[in-house]
Amino acid sequence: MDQIQFPINMAKRKRFLEGILIHDVSCKRLEARRSDLKYSNIPTLFIHGSMGGALSFNNMLKRLNAKFAGEKVLLVIVTFTGKLRFIGDWDARLDNNPLIQVIFERNIGVSYKREAEWINQILHVLKFKFGVEKYNAVAHSWGSGSLVYMGFANGQDKDVPEINKFVLLAAPINNALHKWNHLNPDGSSQKGDSSFKFMEINRKYFPETAQILNVYSNRKNRKTDGSVPNVSSQSLAYLVRDTVKEYREALVEDLSHFEMHENERIDDMIIDFLWRNK
Repeated sequence: MDQIQFPINMAKRKRFLEGILIHDVSCKRLEARRSDLKYSNIPTLFIHGSMGGALSFNNMLKRLNAKFAGEKVLLVIVTFTGKLRFIGDWDARLDNNPLIQVIFERNIGVSYKREAEWINQILHVLKFKFGVEKYNAVAHSWGSGSLVYMGFANGQDKDVPEINKFVLLAAPINNALHKWNHLNPDGSSQKGDSSFKFMEINRKYFPETAQILNVYSNRKNRKTDGSVPNVSSQSLAYLVRDTVKEYREALVEDLSHFEMHENERIDDMIIDFLWRNK
């Protein structure tokens, strides 16, 4: 287990976190349905980044609900000891585009490998307790890296639902790269951190069913959103574009790293990719 020093009392932090969570367990029921969207019982997981928590996606989930795109049905808390807590009441048969918020209580200094294991455990429960066969996910920052890592590490696991669609926001795929680095003409890079090298070795295991929208921001023309270099996010194309069903990249201008989950342009991109009638 990683040894992490937290600056505040853990019991107080836990009570504060759970207060936010319990207060905001679900959005309103869908009051209307849009003719331009399709509805199903395929859940979409929302996975925050490092130092994130309930507040990372609360506002986005409310906005998506207000736009009649989906309905928040569950909170899944991964405790400091790695145990899962499910909060909410979900009838998994309903075609209400269910939204599931994932919260890591331990969210500083955790490796992609560890978070990927937690996500895989959540998916295992979703399949065997709720009968989920396919899932979507929206992830921000470090959560995106963990989600992608899981696809390479556990992509052939038959005991979890099948990947349908991923939306990645400010994904740090190759943490060895800086904004002044360049990718090779084929999309590869001359250096990679240990997680990237693992994913590169295991490229063939990423599920072919996956459809991916990879969104990153060029803030003030600096080739970064202020935290994640564009080339780090773009490194994903080399790993998956010849494997997955669909891969897209979308560059948005002048959004900071944390504005990526607080902007309605991003909301609309998510709605279009996950649920739009094509």
